[in-house]
Amino acid sequence: SCNICKQDLICGIDDDFGELIPVLADKDVAGIIIGTPVYFGSMTAQCKAFVDRCVVFRRNGWLLRDKVGGVLAVGGVRHGGQELTLQDVRAAMLCHDMICVGDGRPSGHFGATLYSGDKGGVEADEDGLETARNLGRRIAEVALRLN
Repeated sequence: SCNICKQDLICGIDDDFGELIPVLADKDVAGIIIGTPVYFGSMTAQCKAFVDRCVVFRRNGWLLRDKVGGVLAVGGVRHGGQELTLQDVRAAMLCHDMICVGDGRPSGHFGATLYSGDKGGVEADEDGLETARNLGRRIAEVALRLN
């Protein structure tokens, strides 16, 4: 790592991530959902780069601490590694001392899992869409209770 973020709340890589830093660090942002496609049972390289670059928040006062976090993963098939992916991203959230929630009732698991299938994409995955709605609802409920 270049360690530029140890000096200030900036990233040494000049791209769009810099625009997200003040948004995610904002105290009024109480919840964060990270979504990613599933590639070979894990998050995409782009999602991993985002997660890794979030170290800027740890190095500058643990700015994600106590924010409510949730994860959404979309695989090509129903059991295509979505839960493994949710766990990977949740582990990163826990490293920031975030409060992770699942999708709540009725399924009550690790987060939202969808599959794109062959026809209709995620729009045809009614069960998956329900987990996504439930995840958003749970994040809002917990964030409101904490704030």
